[in-house]
Amino acid sequence: PVFESGCAGRIETCQELEGGKYNIVLRALSRFRVIEEHMGEPYRLATVEPRPEHDDPAAADLDGARRRVLAAIGRAADGPEVMVLNSDLPHGPFVDALSQALPLSPLERQSLLDCDSVAERYARLLQVLDFRQIEQTYGRNRRDVVH
Repeated sequence: PVFESGCAGRIETCQELEGGKYNIVLRALSRFRVIEEHMGEPYRLATVEPRPEHDDPAAADLDGARRRVLAAIGRAADGPEVMVLNSDLPHGPFVDALSQALPLSPLERQSLLDCDSVAERYARLLQVLDFRQIEQTYGRNRRDVVH
């Protein structure tokens, strides 16, 4: 099955690799929710609807969220040694670019795509980074320590 939410994009570059595979770079255009999947070959087809952002700038401390996420990245043992940040970027493009640049799993990236606001994406990214910090500290298989 497909995930309930996705992102439509425009192909910016496409490079054919050996074995019939491709490296594709997409530029995100809009998020969507899958209404119905239609079986098709060779591609999956679906009926979708737009999934707009639901931000309330007055209710969210986005500057504080940005600082907390950057502090968590700074504490991470597997974080980047050097990170070039454009502090002038608005919060949406900033958290999206940061999420794209970090070594996140496909499920972690999907969980970020499922968020309906910039504040939610900051909070989810912070959860992912905090959980990774716990794994680094206590180990991935220590069931007696992390519950």
